[in-house]
Amino acid sequence: MEGTFFRKLFTFQLRTRNPFYLSLMFLFGVIPFSILATLLVYLIIGKSLVPPNHDWLRTVIYPGFFMLATGMLTINFVLSVLEIARIIPGHSQRPLHTGSKKDQKPSRHRKDYR
Repeated sequence: MEGTFFRKLFTFQLRTRNPFYLSLMFLFGVIPFSILATLLVYLIIGKSLVPPNHDWLRTVIYPGFFMLATGMLTINFVLSVLEIARIIPGHSQRPLHTGSKKDQKPSRHRKDYR
């Protein structure tokens, strides 16, 4: 289950129409990502809300991994909402791969000889 979840999360294929799951994706994805993105902008501009610290593990790497995960949830949330609003095609509306001509069986009634 977890391998499938992470695979679909990082390949942007985690789609749902369930309002409960959408609200969880918003709560644990969009809100923390927007807060971290705002803090990152303040840090880059120089108006830091926290005093400067030289411990890079706690100040950059851990929030970076957290921002990566929440960013993936945010992108999948936005794609799910766009799919519900029919702005982008859903999985059922995409054409299926039928294969190439050489993968198909020849017809039973061949017309190349008589």
